[in-house]
Amino acid sequence: MSYFFDGSNSSLLGQFNTALQQPVSIGIWFRILAHPLQADCMLQLNNDQVDSEDIVIIRTDATADTYQGRADALNLAACNIVRAAVGAWTPAIWISTNTAGGKFFLADQVNTSGINVICAPMAFIGVGETTHLTQDFSGWLAEPAVWDRVLTDEEAALYLAGNRAAVIAEANLRGYWPMDEDSPTHANLGLDTGGLLTVTGATFDADHPPILGPPVVTEPLMGQIMM
Repeated sequence: MSYFFDGSNSSLLGQFNTALQQPVSIGIWFRILAHPLQADCMLQLNNDQVDSEDIVIIRTDATADTYQGRADALNLAACNIVRAAVGAWTPAIWISTNTAGGKFFLADQVNTSGINVICAPMAFIGVGETTHLTQDFSGWLAEPAVWDRVLTDEEAALYLAGNRAAVIAEANLRGYWPMDEDSPTHANLGLDTGGLLTVTGATFDADHPPILGPPVVTEPLMGQIMM
């Protein structure tokens, strides 16, 4: 399942109980019908709801058919990948560290950055829009996930192949939202006891990426995930 975002103030926004510090890994599946010639947010972690001064984000770029994993603080690390992904479900993972640069996966492509960015602790989550309500995405988003460590290439490959985040590096899965029902809120099935996402303007859709395995059964308040 997924949510459709119309590019005009549609979002899923929330806040972790415990802020994350790098290294972090974030993942999302997306589908677009046309590449916007602007920066549109797919998934963002932010230290506040005011600006983009301390963020980790996966987004479209203003250059045609270009996608970006990005970390902003006092300096910038950005990895761009060019891919004509219009119309198809496409997975992306951005890994951001403060000591070993960053790594951006987009389907079967990868790019790296050697720039270290030290972000302030990030507790706010934005899906389809930044936490300060800019960079509105147009298209479908599904399976957002957040880990509090660097995923290995093998673990990233599992997510990119369509495995649920719930079975990947479970001990470090801080946030996971399968978005498998039409609801005004979506509980975090990861380990953080916060992370409730509130839906604004986005529309639930039966369209979904090719995810492997049965639906997740969870006890979110216990922080446990069971298949």
